[in-house]
Amino acid sequence: MPGPARRGVAVLCYHQVEDLSHDPVLGAFAVPPALLAGQLDALRDAGHAFVSLDDALDALDGRARLPRRAVLVTFDDAYESLREHGLPLLRERGIPGVVFAISGRVGASNDWSAAEGRSELPLMDAAGLAEAAEAGLRIGCHAATHRPLTAVPDAELDAELVRSRDELEALGLGRPRVLAYPYGDNDERVRRAVAVAGYEAAFTVEAGVARAGMDRTALPRIGVRSEDSPERLVRRVRSAA
Repeated sequence: MPGPARRGVAVLCYHQVEDLSHDPVLGAFAVPPALLAGQLDALRDAGHAFVSLDDALDALDGRARLPRRAVLVTFDDAYESLREHGLPLLRERGIPGVVFAISGRVGASNDWSAAEGRSELPLMDAAGLAEAAEAGLRIGCHAATHRPLTAVPDAELDAELVRSRDELEALGLGRPRVLAYPYGDNDERVRRAVAVAGYEAAFTVEAGVARAGMDRTALPRIGVRSEDSPERLVRRVRSAA
């Protein structure tokens, strides 16, 4: 078993907190509130410790030690369902986390999914993001438009990575320290741009546990799906570790 200085953090990647079983695509990624509550409780009952983004980054930098079986909870896209259904569950349990917001879609909808024939769902506005921050979630950046960043020309990467961060900071939410790649999509060019932009870390959707010494612009996360019973998620997190 790794010593305290080498412990990693299992980073969970959630999306919607609602029942979308009617949607043939988004339904797989949406976790209903009761299931989310069961997953969080099962992880804690199994000895996992929920940590904050600050704790995780300090540990990855070697400035702090993580508890055994550390878990960081993250939410992509900043759906309104997180504000409505997820935040109360996190508050009740004192669980911190990160919500990755799309600067160009704050208060709008997931129009990228609607264009693909999927359910169009509302995203949190600035007040909702502020409520998330008050509940203990750090606001991270999910780029500006939710385009796959590997398809974005060099001339437009600045807007996706730098201007988007500035736009979120201008909402009074604090300066985002981390980024999550839309669709997990990244390559060497994009990762280099992320590092130049000054992000302290960037997250993919490749399964694994984030540890010190890893490429900070390509940290793994465990995607949580509607098929993950509480027991199954515990097993997946243990397996990733």
